[in-house]
Amino acid sequence: MIWTKTDAGRTEIQTRLLVKERAQRNLLLLIDGNRSEQTLLTSVAGIAPDAFVMLQALGLIEVATASVLVQITVSSPLVAWNGVFGYRR
Repeated sequence: MIWTKTDAGRTEIQTRLLVKERAQRNLLLLIDGNRSEQTLLTSVAGIAPDAFVMLQALGLIEVATASVLVQITVSSPLVAWNGVFGYRR
């Protein structure tokens, strides 16, 4: 599953009002709509899968929708030439 920050999550990064535990704050910082839950779990020490549930319950993150994933794909440096994909140099 891929998660993205909500507006409240982006505000929380600035205000630091709701999430006090360091590992959970680090997780919130790393959630970017690109990385999978599994990748994030292995990237942040001391995080369990229930941390995502807690951040979601606080309204700080949400499951990335198809439109978010399309925006990420469109803004990436991957481009197409005659139906062949490659990276812009």
